[in-house]
Amino acid sequence: MTDQPEIVLPNAVYFDTNALRAMPKTLNVPALAEIVEIARMMGTRLCVPRVAADEWIHFCCTDAVDVYKQLNGLAASLGVLLDRPPLTLEHISHDALRESVMEQQVRRLQGYGIAIVPTPQIDLSVLIDTFVKKMPPFTAGDRGFKDAIILKTVFSDACSVNRYRNIVLITADKIFQDAVVAQQFAQAGTQLHVVFDEPKKVVNRGAEALKDMLNRANADLIHLRMEQARSFVREHEAEVLEFATQHALIDMATIYGVFQLGQPNEADDPLSGAIIESIDAVRPSSVESAFPLLGEDRDDGRAPLTITVGVDIDLTIKRRNFFAEPRVPVGSAATLLQQNRSFLDSYQSRNVTIHRSIYVTGSAILEGRDTGEWRFRDLQLEQTVNT
Repeated sequence: MTDQPEIVLPNAVYFDTNALRAMPKTLNVPALAEIVEIARMMGTRLCVPRVAADEWIHFCCTDAVDVYKQLNGLAASLGVLLDRPPLTLEHISHDALRESVMEQQVRRLQGYGIAIVPTPQIDLSVLIDTFVKKMPPFTAGDRGFKDAIILKTVFSDACSVNRYRNIVLITADKIFQDAVVAQQFAQAGTQLHVVFDEPKKVVNRGAEALKDMLNRANADLIHLRMEQARSFVREHEAEVLEFATQHALIDMATIYGVFQLGQPNEADDPLSGAIIESIDAVRPSSVESAFPLLGEDRDDGRAPLTITVGVDIDLTIKRRNFFAEPRVPVGSAATLLQQNRSFLDSYQSRNVTIHRSIYVTGSAILEGRDTGEWRFRDLQLEQTVNT
């Protein structure tokens, strides 16, 4: 059996602060809606580290307080212009305003299915050592403490708590692309896929990256399931070949097959330009492939299978040698006709074996759907179909 492809579906997607801030405070953008839908199809968790969520919520709260102050200032200015007392606004303390905005933003995260990942216990001495050595996510300056906490949170959640194999981090911070960061996750058995772009584009980039991962995983999954089906059918190869021998009907269309466009020649197909004198033997020779019809279970609950069986056909053919046609002077047309008639009787016979394919349809019981570990059993063969 050929090597099976690794199906890379992320177990979790983590949003950095800058990814959240790239969206409106309502989070109502098509790209995030697309990410949510793709994550649902992949069974992927959406997360944001606590420190990133807190920073984004703090930004929203600060903005709300600033807007409230501006409204009060505008109300007073409008009162002066109208020569009347300031317009009356609902009095909200800054603390109450912050609390309301915080609750609303948490609800918005939850509404999109984004879980807030708690900050793990962090060894301060290790953090300081990382800072002193300027190891990622710390840089040559004094920046990096927030990024370090984000990284520790993602690492703890993905590698220690859940032991995920593949995760995605959507960020506009280039430091997370450092090879040292990827190596830390790899050593713990987790592959970190960093989706990076400038802040205004990073969420759209995240949606594109997840869509691409889903498409590639679907292609790999189809390949894997075909390999599983082929392996299962090959365990029953003798049974399939016997069934084909007993039930297959070969017609001339199957024997001649479909020629390629253009002028076929003997190198392409030995039957091109030949006359079949006799069909000497038809031998189903091998199971070439098996294809499970995904998502098309029958009423009896069995999964349909289409099996391609290779068939060798022994033939005796006659072929005319066009390069040895008779030739006579121009004035001897009658002689040419006579020579040509005798030449038609001089076709040379020879034996050839051609390879064709037919289909055998059947079904099997498919187990392991819930876990994704497909297992076929109880093969039933039903009919043969010529190509």
